[in-house]
Amino acid sequence: PGKVDAERGIVTSAPNFNNWKNVQVRKKLSKFGFPVFIDNDANCAALGELYFGRGRKLKNFVMVTLGTGVGGGLIFNGQLFRGESGGAGEIGHITIDYSGPYCKCGKRGCVEAYAGNNYIKQRTIHKLHEYPDSLILELVDHNLESIDPKVINDAAKKGDELAIKILKETGYYIGIGLANIANTLDIKHFIIGGGVSNAGPVLIKAIENSIKDHGIKDIVKDVKVLTAQLKNKAGILGSASLVLSNQRLK
Repeated sequence: PGKVDAERGIVTSAPNFNNWKNVQVRKKLSKFGFPVFIDNDANCAALGELYFGRGRKLKNFVMVTLGTGVGGGLIFNGQLFRGESGGAGEIGHITIDYSGPYCKCGKRGCVEAYAGNNYIKQRTIHKLHEYPDSLILELVDHNLESIDPKVINDAAKKGDELAIKILKETGYYIGIGLANIANTLDIKHFIIGGGVSNAGPVLIKAIENSIKDHGIKDIVKDVKVLTAQLKNKAGILGSASLVLSNQRLK
């Protein structure tokens, strides 16, 4: 997770990994005697969905990965778009509120500061005093440190009011960021993957509604938000396809 120079095999920066600056990943792993190819995790997930999942019939789409951070992979004309320096797709660091909470990247109001795992957890804990009977507390045996997106997802599936509220809020914030992408690129399909995406229709519908509320009407009216078909296997299969494509080029 982070900005990757795939050609040189370097992770140039990774906000969620302290002190990761210009890390020579390929060089470090090459000592095992195998060819090494690296890329951003969301890019690999996008490739996985492109070749084996929901994106097989799509020419253009944006892959959004929700986990510790919020990542993105851009597929244009059936090809992964990395940008000029390998940083394309940093969806989590789109600013949606310039006076919002600080993100680990050091900036304020990033999508990730509202939709990353830790931020979702903290927002849930903060609101529990308003919902003292929330099922979330029962699921974690009142140990607040055990709250994570899976617990929130499980509670939401059982109709817990707070859990549903948190997922809708999270989808709202993600949708603002994706509306900016839709406005800029005229993209019609967003594929949502990662652990938080397992929340199902509550989150997905909230994201889609938010895109349509915040985007230019004529651009976003036909936008579809889809769940990743491959779930947690998208990145693995995408990584495998990355290796195969690089080997074929040699």
